Amino acid sequence: MRLDKAVNIEDFRDLARRRLPKLIFDVVDGGAGDESTMRANRAAFDELKLKPQPLGDVSEHELGIEVFGDRISLPVICGPCGAGQALHREAELGAARAAGAKGTAYVLSTAGSYQLEDVKNVASGPLWLGLYLGATEKETNETIDRAQAAGYKALCLTVDGAVNGLRERDKRNGFADLKIRYTPGVIAQGVSRPAWSWEFLRGSVGQGFRRGVGEPAPVSLEEARERIRHTWQPVTPKHVEAIRARWQGPLIIKGILRADKVEPLLELGADGIIVSNHGGRQLDGVPATIRVLPDVVEAARGEADVFVDGGIRRGTDVVRALALGAKACLVGRPYMYGLAAGGRAGVEGVLDIFRAEIENALLLLGCGDIAEIDGSFVERPAIKQPS
Repeated sequence: MRLDKAVNIEDFRDLARRRLPKLIFDVVDGGAGDESTMRANRAAFDELKLKPQPLGDVSEHELGIEVFGDRISLPVICGPCGAGQALHREAELGAARAAGAKGTAYVLSTAGSYQLEDVKNVASGPLWLGLYLGATEKETNETIDRAQAAGYKALCLTVDGAVNGLRERDKRNGFADLKIRYTPGVIAQGVSRPAWSWEFLRGSVGQGFRRGVGEPAPVSLEEARERIRHTWQPVTPKHVEAIRARWQGPLIIKGILRADKVEPLLELGADGIIVSNHGGRQLDGVPATIRVLPDVVEAARGEADVFVDGGIRRGTDVVRALALGAKACLVGRPYMYGLAAGGRAGVEGVLDIFRAEIENALLLLGCGDIAEIDGSFVERPAIKQPS
């Protein structure tokens, strides 16, 4: 299948699966434990039924929204994801270019493959930085200062990564923390994907691995592995307080699943909350994000914008999330499938699909402006009471 023949996100997933060796595809596609949370993220959207309104005026329609003072053309943002260099040589540079070309924001992960200044230089849309704590306070502060100087709009602090999740696909594949066991099976996977293997050997191995906020020069595999180990650290209120004092722009906290933790974050100065379970990649068995979203929105009381990620594969999913109070949706796996399938062009294709599906849903709901979507457009399943 060619890129231009893909009609939905699942098609891009299939293209990525066909191009990548299994152990690399599973890094993107897999979740933690039994992957029950990953599946629940999807299933929970299917339980929400859309309710079209009759006689709606859709002669004109608008998909754009304003986020932290920036106008984006659709309520879908490319969220922070690492491992870009393992998927395609364009990595974060291609993703940032694609997001800007399609009029939306891109969140660069500090576990990415290129310097944050390099990504800023090629981006034409709003840029946020997805922050993991550095190995030292000094490293964290330097990253924040560099992002500020480069002109990043918002800082997105991930707080659900005290340790790495137990991702069993990676263990079975002999791939964890960039440690690859070159078994006959792994070698066979590489041979079966010659285009990817040639690109990977010519790029990542031949030129060295990179990390978005690491050293300017490429680093060795062992150095890259060591940096990834330092990515996983517990974040405390003291960390948030210190980061808030240093960062001058909007501060967004990513990884919230409890409404009772929103008020303390507001008191610490959070401007945004991302309801996230890391796409089911950290702790398995936690609730689907769309189920938690309404309670978090209520707890925020309009004092912080609330976003959501996890399981979003259709434009109708985006509409459902907005109906339950989300400001916008962040997506990860969908655009990473696109990146793996075709670099920048693949990411643009994914965003085009989301735009077309959101527009179609909006018109069929009888709504002319995405800002008019509210709780009346969705029917939530009744909660069964214990007998």
